[in-house]
Amino acid sequence: MENATVEVKEEYIKISNDIETKYFDKQGKELKNTEVYPNNKLFVKKEENLYGFVNKQGNIVVECKYEKAYELNEYGFAAVKKDGKWGVINEAGEEILEPTYTFDSQTEPTFIGAFYKVVYGFGEVYYTDAK
Repeated sequence: MENATVEVKEEYIKISNDIETKYFDKQGKELKNTEVYPNNKLFVKKEENLYGFVNKQGNIVVECKYEKAYELNEYGFAAVKKDGKWGVINEAGEEILEPTYTFDSQTEPTFIGAFYKVVYGFGEVYYTDAK
């Protein structure tokens, strides 16, 4: 995988780039996103270079219309990107914030509702909706 970032989490390893995301356990076995996030209600699905969300049974809940999407976070929200801007869906698959944010950073945005995570200076973390 070219230009990939590697994140080592407590239970798994995440390797991703702009095209794909893969998960592995600490023994090197590839994992499905449903195994990595067993408590989530929705899971990212990529189809024809667009992203949407399916439920645990694999049924489409959010059509594949986003250019990028991340799994639901621990707060029950997922970042979605459309037309170069970021927005948010909730665990019911509802778009609670139309894609409006543009971020300079290549890092994965983290949301709690319409508020996104910002890290400043010496690692201070807070959430803001300032545009």
